[in-house]
Amino acid sequence: MGLESLGLLEAKITQYLTEEKAQAGAIPKVSDSQISSLATRLLSTMMSHQGKMMIV
Repeated sequence: MGLESLGLLEAKITQYLTEEKAQAGAIPKVSDSQISSLATRLLSTMMSHQGKMMIV
C-alpha cells in the first residue's frame, strides 16, 4: 500500500469517526436514576394489573 493510499484511508477513517461522534452526540443520555424510575413504575403497573386480573 502506497503513501497515497494510506493518506486516503486515513481521511476516510477520520471522516467516519467524525460522523459517528456527531451521531453519538445526537443521542440523548439516560441516567441510571431515570432507568430505575422507569423500571419501578413498570413493575408497579404490572403488579397492579396482575392484581386486577386475580380479583376478576
